[in-house]
Amino acid sequence: TAGNDVLLTSVGAQSLGNVASGRDVIISAASLNATSVTAPRNINAVVSGSTTLGNASGALITMRAGQDVTFNGTATATTALDIAANGQTAFNGVASAPNITVRSGNIAIGAAGRLGTIGTTQNVILTNSAGAQMTIGGSGVTGGYSLSDAEIARIFGDSIDISWTSSLANT
Repeated sequence: TAGNDVLLTSVGAQSLGNVASGRDVIISAASLNATSVTAPRNINAVVSGSTTLGNASGALITMRAGQDVTFNGTATATTALDIAANGQTAFNGVASAPNITVRSGNIAIGAAGRLGTIGTTQNVILTNSAGAQMTIGGSGVTGGYSLSDAEIARIFGDSIDISWTSSLANT
């Protein structure tokens, strides 16, 4: 816990408990696993491998991962949630912000997961950034970018945009 900013930089893996800041949290690491990250302003993580978070809360939550990003708890941003992962982005809890952007090679919204909140989330933008096959609807498929009927039913926003690009997620 810090009264001002928290800056964590590591060439290796970071495994953290509860990280709380009076302003911003900035993390750079090979991989990241944290129980919770809380900041009244910004949370910014750049990870060359994978990121797993329990809970995250801030004004702006920005995650960049060379592999996967997984939220196992709630992710609440008062301004925006901006995720880019070259692998899969998984939501196993509620992710809520006025603006949600997810660029990844695949997306998974678990049975207890939700992307967006009615009355709060205005825009949800999902982009398949791997250039792989994209399947929307049905029972879901393995391989490529897939959003099943059940996962789509867990997305809430005034505007929902699902698109494809051949660009890598974090470039």
